[in-house]
Amino acid sequence: MKRVFIILLLFLAALLCGCTGVPPQDQPATNGIPDLTGRWSGTMIGFEQGTGYTDYSGAMMFIDVTEQQGRIFSGTFSYGSPWENDPPQEFAGVIDRNGRTLTVVEQDGGYSSGMIVSENEIELVYAESGGNFSIAIDTLRRS
Repeated sequence: MKRVFIILLLFLAALLCGCTGVPPQDQPATNGIPDLTGRWSGTMIGFEQGTGYTDYSGAMMFIDVTEQQGRIFSGTFSYGSPWENDPPQEFAGVIDRNGRTLTVVEQDGGYSSGMIVSENEIELVYAESGGNFSIAIDTLRRS
């Protein structure tokens, strides 16, 4: 009987100490919403159907975030050579409630998901499905 009482006492002590508690859930970022406005530039690497792996001939990508209201932002993106004559394309995006991940939709199709690496660096993964599928990693720094 004494042994049962000791085991029960140890069990209750463990229960009261919180050893069986639920772990805390992920908390939203407490530092506020990151400001993404401004010009971002960087390089791309990817895979294009019919072409294969590519660094896009060293072309630069430019993103101009012209507006941001809370977690939603918009602007244009464009490319350096060899597509210099292409007009800028519009996009809109959202910052996840964790303050680090991004989702972007583009005017002519396709979408990107990504991460805010630091205050001045983001990484986007672009994906386009369909007949001429492609995927690319864009590493961008605030200019």
